[in-house]
Amino acid sequence: MGCFAYSRSEVDTGKPASTEGLIMSWMLGIGLSLAGPPVHACFHGTVVEFWAEQERNIIGMDATYKTCVSNTIATRYGVSYYGDRRYLYKGVTSSVRYQMNDVFSPYIGMGVLVGIGGKDIDTSADGLDNNRNGLVDEQGEKSTLLVASAFVYPEVGLAISAANGVGLTASAKRYYGTRFTGHVIYSLGITMSFARGW
Repeated sequence: MGCFAYSRSEVDTGKPASTEGLIMSWMLGIGLSLAGPPVHACFHGTVVEFWAEQERNIIGMDATYKTCVSNTIATRYGVSYYGDRRYLYKGVTSSVRYQMNDVFSPYIGMGVLVGIGGKDIDTSADGLDNNRNGLVDEQGEKSTLLVASAFVYPEVGLAISAANGVGLTASAKRYYGTRFTGHVIYSLGITMSFARGW
């Protein structure tokens, strides 16, 4: 995990590696160093995360439900809304995370994101009846261009849990897929637990 983070700036921009690689490796190091029995039980509940690429060319929001496979492994699945400078997308996302379930709980995970985006384009001169009203090439006639996107992403993060079930998450992930592949995404989230798991 730390290796791919260090290589981003060198591969994508040609500049020296930034602090993001150090932060991600540091979080991963904490998670591995704290291996042991969890202090708190894994919780079932909602997770709302807001995320963006460093230059904010890509932004999004996930609203997911978290369930516990075991006391240290949790799954997350739900809906995602995101966009770049060309399209807005609606989709679904899911991930698996290994975490320590302490008050300060580092975690590592792997996830997927699939979405459909679209935008209106001018079709007033394409020779087609795009709106199916019997008239060809009307003035101002438009059609929606649909675009699919799909990604897989590794992630490292830190979850902070309070006794009342409310918590915060901060993470970094790297998307690999059909669009904006290779970008590092940073996210901040709010969690609300409904019930304790294992």
